[in-house]
Amino acid sequence: TIDSMYGILTINLAGSVPKPYITNLYIGGNQFRNVFGHNITLFADNTLVESNRINDTYMDAIRVWGSNVVFRGNVVSNLYISGSNHPDVIQTFGAAGAYHYAKNIIFENNEAYNSYAQPCNMETFGYVDQYGDWTFRNNLFVGIAGQGNVGIPRTRWYNNTFYRSASNHMHAITFLTQTNYDGEDAVVMNNLFIACGEFDSN
Repeated sequence: TIDSMYGILTINLAGSVPKPYITNLYIGGNQFRNVFGHNITLFADNTLVESNRINDTYMDAIRVWGSNVVFRGNVVSNLYISGSNHPDVIQTFGAAGAYHYAKNIIFENNEAYNSYAQPCNMETFGYVDQYGDWTFRNNLFVGIAGQGNVGIPRTRWYNNTFYRSASNHMHAITFLTQTNYDGEDAVVMNNLFIACGEFDSN
């Protein structure tokens, strides 16, 4: 159990830039609680992150850069706002710089509950070739207040359930094509959206 109210970064696994990222990691069975900062930040390839619990914490649960990374069976709950920052269950963004990338990421069989957070936030910042090919499947999002901002190409969404989510937005998932966002060529199949949006009838 990692329990640190004012720890800034709990796990920060970064390769040296522009050298290759760390590779072949396993992160499993940990609990993160009361962390005042991002909980897991990865710059890694060929990595499995599974069966971790992140709860009662501030800012993002997961930030990831790398390729061939799988997040499986993790449980996230009670993410809180810290100042002007909005927490995300999982995030990546091209503002990290030209040497970074986030491709071939699988996010499956995870659960997220009761958080003033976005399920995801993904931005290319113009580095379109370095971001994309993410799959979200068989995940459960319950009481996640924000919308998922999808701004990278070729995401796939299969068999996910959103229940009473996006309560401060109109949509549980939004695909964006504007400055810094390139959310083209997505597939959304066999998902459930129940009582989502600002009003239960949406």
